[in-house]
Amino acid sequence: IQYFKQAIERDKNCIIAYENIIKCYGNQGNYKAQIKYCTLLIEQGENRVNAYIRRGIAYKNLKNYGAAKKDYLQAIALDPENAWAYNNLGNVYRSLEEYQSAIQYFMKAISLDADYETAYLNIFNTWVKDMKDYKVAIKYFSKQMQVNKDKAYMYKHRAEANKEQGRKFRAKLDYKKAVYLYEKN
Repeated sequence: IQYFKQAIERDKNCIIAYENIIKCYGNQGNYKAQIKYCTLLIEQGENRVNAYIRRGIAYKNLKNYGAAKKDYLQAIALDPENAWAYNNLGNVYRSLEEYQSAIQYFMKAISLDADYETAYLNIFNTWVKDMKDYKVAIKYFSKQMQVNKDKAYMYKHRAEANKEQGRKFRAKLDYKKAVYLYEKN
């Protein structure tokens, strides 16, 4: 971190130093410092979509959901095709226990990036772990697997939902397929 701070002292416009220090503080869980450096980067005045998203993540981790939402919406305004921003906005709604809104934003992220594994995981966790709606989760992942037959995580998620429903045989088949696909890829 000290190296990046020195780089910023030498050149206030050294974007890579800001981005690296922001990541370091995030990895350390020092969200207040992360917010400070995201804000400094945003104040540079250019399109700083990732800085808004990373600051939103820091705010969410501090449970400042209003500020997090504001930053994600600003990122989306700057880049309406940014799946990462929509996914993280969904995470805020999930934290607020507004599950239908969360799922809506996770699905928007997937519509922008069909391979966005984290968004699929967030949908799964919302339906299965938060809402306990196993049938909807199984139906959703079964439908997605028609298109994404080679995605191991799809089978893993459906297996977990089947297991929660007491469908051990179906769960076992999906787990086996997931392992096969993980090993294949």
